[in-house]
Amino acid sequence: MPITKEDVLQVLGDPKLHSIRFSVGPIQVNSVEYDKVSDYIESGAIDVVPGKGNVSRYFPQKDTLITRDSSPPLNENVRSNLLHECTHAIADINKCDVTRLSDEAAAYIAQTTYLLLLMPSVPEPPLGLPLNNMIRQAMQLVNKYGLGNPAGYGAMIDQRDIADLARAVYAIPDYHDINPEEKLAADGVALSDEQSEKFYRRQMQRLMNRNANDRMNEEESQRLSTKAQYVSYENYVTSDNELQTLFDSYRRGGDAQKKTALQKLLRIFLTIDQRTAVQLLQRLSAPRKTDIVSERFQSGLPASERATLLAALRLTR
Repeated sequence: MPITKEDVLQVLGDPKLHSIRFSVGPIQVNSVEYDKVSDYIESGAIDVVPGKGNVSRYFPQKDTLITRDSSPPLNENVRSNLLHECTHAIADINKCDVTRLSDEAAAYIAQTTYLLLLMPSVPEPPLGLPLNNMIRQAMQLVNKYGLGNPAGYGAMIDQRDIADLARAVYAIPDYHDINPEEKLAADGVALSDEQSEKFYRRQMQRLMNRNANDRMNEEESQRLSTKAQYVSYENYVTSDNELQTLFDSYRRGGDAQKKTALQKLLRIFLTIDQRTAVQLLQRLSAPRKTDIVSERFQSGLPASERATLLAALRLTR
């Protein structure tokens, strides 16, 4: 029996992924991003196709994950290989501007971190073969940055370490066809209207669950049940000024600032109540000369991000 979509989703839902939190340039590797990959797969925007090769592979041009020829239950090597490919999906979804070899380096660090979480006592392979040399180097980086441990949460891998690991990847015969300067073809993952509905519903549910958990950690025990009842409908929009500020932050900021602004906007658009969502959708769907919020939304955000945010407003809540 081949590896299926359900097997991939099981790996992406492993609680151990909450212990992985690092970045390689613009590639953010963490459980939130893996959840996003899971939701793209669940919605059908990323296809999972059983394959016949000895490794799984993700193809960004086709938004397709072809799984390796292996029968469940999945062992640690198969699971970590699947996570490697899902890390490529993270870079594709977020349109990360990196070289292919840097993307491979990020995926190998994620794979190695996960493997060590699954098998803490796994030894370094012997020196000699290019693949062994690369794996040893990846394991040393995991240890250097404390990845998989609280001390390493949020670690930003130094570009010199990434360059060294990328050279080790390039030394493996399977990667000789990659030009060291070749950029990753990360063009994003498109969602149809039907897929958007599924994807944003799952994203909204995750956000509601996180909000509920946060509240439960903060509130006194006698108020927990009352707070949980209202968390799904809390309106995070405080004013038009807040929206204008976020639109301007996206328009003027660098990559990190754009991402933060978009995340805040998505949080707002997913968690406002139904009435406010309908009103905001009407305001933002087309530019209005007399509405500054509408003008800033239309002029400050690219079409792809506007479509994402408007899809979140269309959800019935």
